[in-house]
Amino acid sequence: MKRIKVLEITPNYRFAQTFIGDRFDYLQQNGYEMHLICSNHENFSIFVDKHNIQALALDIPRLPNLIKDVRAIISIVRYIRKNNIECIVGHADKGKLLSAIAARITGKHLIIWAHGTPTCFRKRGIKKWLFTLLEKFDSKKAEKVICVSPFVAEARTLHKLDTVEQQVVPHMGSCNGLDCYGQFNPEKIPENCRNIQRNKYGINESDFVIGFCGRFTHDKGIDELVPAFQRLKLEYEVPAKLVMIGEKDIRDDIKQDTKMMINNDSDIICIGFIDHSVIQEVYSMFDLFVLPTHREGLSYVLLENQAMEVPVLTTSITGSRDAIVDGYTGEYIDLKIDDIVAKMAQLYANPDYRLLLGKQAREWICENFETHQVWKNIKEIYDLVLK
Repeated sequence: MKRIKVLEITPNYRFAQTFIGDRFDYLQQNGYEMHLICSNHENFSIFVDKHNIQALALDIPRLPNLIKDVRAIISIVRYIRKNNIECIVGHADKGKLLSAIAARITGKHLIIWAHGTPTCFRKRGIKKWLFTLLEKFDSKKAEKVICVSPFVAEARTLHKLDTVEQQVVPHMGSCNGLDCYGQFNPEKIPENCRNIQRNKYGINESDFVIGFCGRFTHDKGIDELVPAFQRLKLEYEVPAKLVMIGEKDIRDDIKQDTKMMINNDSDIICIGFIDHSVIQEVYSMFDLFVLPTHREGLSYVLLENQAMEVPVLTTSITGSRDAIVDGYTGEYIDLKIDDIVAKMAQLYANPDYRLLLGKQAREWICENFETHQVWKNIKEIYDLVLK
């Protein structure tokens, strides 16, 4: 039986590794020949061999760069024609744009993924007009726009970026589901892992450990979380540690005061980038996970922590609202320091409630976001377009 050739394009190797990964295997086992174009990485060849896909490492800058972008388009079009690609799938702003241009040049099918709230939503003036125009350009030729959460679909409809007929949300949301019974399974974590992780970072067993994972940017809520954490210690006398996983992002820097708080507080532990293959080991030492995000499509770190039985606090103003059940797997917080402090203090004072939230959270995640459920629905979407 002839397999349908699909090319997925993303500017970022880590994105392909984390958010596509094993889905390549599933689709290849079910009638597709998968191809990938993304940025180069030291593990690029290992990843390609592991998933038995055909791929091209390409310099795709995240920011506009006319010369590099033109070169990338030429390389993508050549790849499509050489390999007889039948469908192009675009991820992230630059990946969607290059995919849309390549689809117009080659006449191939186009699917784009809407992973988050579009860039145009947070721009003003002429930049907002320009980014809105680009979003509409991307989606105009797309046969399907796959939205990672109901919130993303609603937001795109509200701003008339694409039609309701184009949009689809796979299962309950997400672009790859979650390996609930393998990687993100507390029963698969060694019994002493929690203590090993805490000892590694100088954390006592009696410490209340609050976790954060994401880019160190204002829109992830760090400017609210850090001062809230310090007030939790001072006003409620909580023996707490804040463990922050992630790296800086100059595009949306945090406040200088926040940087000083992080640098001067020994109870704030920044551990940088953690390879996604072992991140569940770090989650195992958390008592609570907090993400006061301003902008989100669907937060994987919320899903992952809940699968690890860690209760969560997050905002309800973005796609994070679709990643929890308020009062059942975690709680919503306002983007106000007072509310964040109060909710963290409440959960610290109620360990039985935290335990209940964590247990219910894992059950809910397994029921609604397990990888095979999501993969099956994504395949059905691809089938709809291509068969």
